[in-house]
Amino acid sequence: MTSRKRFTDDDLPDHLLRWLDATTRRVSAELAAAGGSEPGVPRASHRRLLQMISPEGTRVTDLAIRAGMTKQATGEMVDSLERAGLAKSERDPHDGRVRLVRRTPLGQRASDEAAEMIAGVEAGLRRQVGARRYDDALQVLRELGGNKPGE
Repeated sequence: MTSRKRFTDDDLPDHLLRWLDATTRRVSAELAAAGGSEPGVPRASHRRLLQMISPEGTRVTDLAIRAGMTKQATGEMVDSLERAGLAKSERDPHDGRVRLVRRTPLGQRASDEAAEMIAGVEAGLRRQVGARRYDDALQVLRELGGNKPGE
């Protein structure tokens, strides 16, 4: 009888993607634990998408690019936000092929609440590692995330 090796976190590769994934899971878990009082927002991904909508309205295509999603998946999420009363979409008066999305007042409250929840989680992380280290890490991630491959 052969015993199967149990894998532990120590078996995972020690590279950026591992730690970004782990941090994302931790922040998502802390946000889920923090809850939220706005009704009709089924998932954190919906709150995140709400936050990406500009006050003037955002084209679904641009929203998809910001979110790193397909246009079809973004359109489905926008439809879900509309059904929940958190967003509304309409045709762009300048180009009828373009769908503009705006937050409703309820969607704005949900977006604001998400921003507060994220700020609270970030404050906890900042306390854990110290302000300078946290701020340095955030700046590095901004630089790395803002550059296109090959730059």
